[in-house]
Amino acid sequence: MSNFAHRRRDLLRSAGVWVGAAAVFAGTRSAGAWQIEEIAPESSLGLAYARRCGSAASDHAALVAQLKGQLALDRRRARWR
Repeated sequence: MSNFAHRRRDLLRSAGVWVGAAAVFAGTRSAGAWQIEEIAPESSLGLAYARRCGSAASDHAALVAQLKGQLALDRRRARWR
């Protein structure tokens, strides 16, 4: 085998290893995005969230009611299919 072919094979093999390692790393990092973290309401972070979200409580309730209505409608439509 020529020197060029040997180096090319080494390059492709190492690229495959790097891509595989990157895929494994990306898979483990994205799994953390689905975790739920508890925040103590009396902590500074909890108070910051309360201040940020507290003024939109009526909007939140209206949005929840709208989404529940859409979900019920979608379920009724699914039964007739």
